Amino acid sequence: VGLSEVYCVQHMGAQTYQVAVKSQASMALIVDAGCLGIGSERVPVVPVGPQVTTVACLFLPSYVSNEALVQVLSQYGKVLSVTVGQMGSRRGVLTGTRFVRMEMSAANPVPNYQRVAGHRVTFDYRGMQRVCRKCGSSGHFRAQCNAPFCGRCGVHGHPGDGCVRPCRRCGDGHPTVACPVRRSYVDATTSAFPPLAPSAATTTASSNSGKAEVRHDESPKASVEAPSS
Repeated sequence: VGLSEVYCVQHMGAQTYQVAVKSQASMALIVDAGCLGIGSERVPVVPVGPQVTTVACLFLPSYVSNEALVQVLSQYGKVLSVTVGQMGSRRGVLTGTRFVRMEMSAANPVPNYQRVAGHRVTFDYRGMQRVCRKCGSSGHFRAQCNAPFCGRCGVHGHPGDGCVRPCRRCGDGHPTVACPVRRSYVDATTSAFPPLAPSAATTTASSNSGKAEVRHDESPKASVEAPSS
C-alpha cells in the first residue's frame, strides 16, 4: 500500500497510532500482511472494528433464493451482501457460486458444511477449519476417512452392529434403510425445493442475469491500529 492510499495517521497516545486508509482493499492488504513497513522497522497492526469475511457458497442450486442463504448464515454473524460469480469468458453467464460478505462471529464461525433450503452446501473462506465431508471430523478428508458406516441408519460415524437407533425417517424402531414409509417424488420436491418462478423453469437466461454483476460497495474509511515497536 502506497502513501497515496493513506487517509490519516493519528497519534492515540503512548506508542499507538491509528492509520486510516482510503479503501477496503487497502485495509485488507494491510491486515493480511500483519504489519506495516516504516523505514527499516516492521510495525504490527491490529484491525479496528469487526472484520469482514468473504464466504464462498458452493453447490447451492441457482433457484434457491439469496434470502434462504442469508437466513442460515445470519446465525454466524451479520450478512452485508451476496453476489454471484460470473464466467470470465462468458459475461452475463453465472457460475452459481455465491460470495457472501459478512461480519463473522469469532466464537461461532461458519462451518465447512451446512444445509440451506434442504440442500447440503459447502462453505469456504480464509482461515476456515476444514472437516471431513463424510463424518464431519477434522484432521482428515473424505478420501482418507475410516469412519464406520451404519447399514441400519445409512450414515457414517458408528458401526451397524448393535445399533438400536430409531428410524430417522419416521421415528419407529425399525432400521432407516427398511422404513416402509416412502416419500413420493412430489413429496420430496415440495418439501426440499422452493417453488420455481416461471422464468426460472427454463434453461434460457432470465432477467436476473443482468443483476448478477459483482457490485462494489462504497465503504466508509477503513482503519487499523498500528502500535509502534
